[in-house]
Amino acid sequence: MEALWTLHYQVTTSMHPHGVLVKSVKRAAARLGVPPHELAERTVPRHGLEPDRTLTIGWIGRGALWWNASIDAVITLEDSGRVTVEWTDEDRVTRTTAPFRCPNGYKTPMRADSITLVQRTAKRIEETVAEERRRIGAQAAEARTLSWPDWVRYYRDHPVTGVVTRSLAWEYQLPGDPAHHPLDPAAEPTAFPSATRIRLRPATVSSRVSRGARRPGRRARSS
Repeated sequence: MEALWTLHYQVTTSMHPHGVLVKSVKRAAARLGVPPHELAERTVPRHGLEPDRTLTIGWIGRGALWWNASIDAVITLEDSGRVTVEWTDEDRVTRTTAPFRCPNGYKTPMRADSITLVQRTAKRIEETVAEERRRIGAQAAEARTLSWPDWVRYYRDHPVTGVVTRSLAWEYQLPGDPAHHPLDPAAEPTAFPSATRIRLRPATVSSRVSRGARRPGRRARSS
């Protein structure tokens, strides 16, 4: 499964093989008895976002290698969970939020398809952020814990899930220690033994998830 998890992360949803890959991952997970919660957390789409949570679109050599577009644009997922699109037209850059309208006069017949794809991708990122807020928030009631390496890989360092993860309070429990301690989300991957367990801090998760779920929408409407 490890190879399939890696492929699922690397192959973005905009690429044609992604649909086949998703089916293969689900079939393999079912055969191996992978729990549904583990499948969900390991198959969160990153939508082509780089580790800095940006996706650059342009002609070959000016953007993502897998997306040859007739425009220059940058999609950014901010720390708050808000998604923005910067449209570049020669020396002019216009920054927009949902519904990600391009500037007047920017849309030409040659650019139309590329603009639609950029807008669709930005909306999908917004949807995934909202889904992750709900999924992770539900873990408080389930009292789930994760290993330190899995938490770093699938939660903190994921371009989309990481935005939600860093907005919440987490705790760690060292091997052999019954106590839980506040976790610094910026801790180095080598800061703890791999057997360390990570969980959401039960007293704070509900209010933070609900506040976070509302914040991006309010900002988008005011932009």
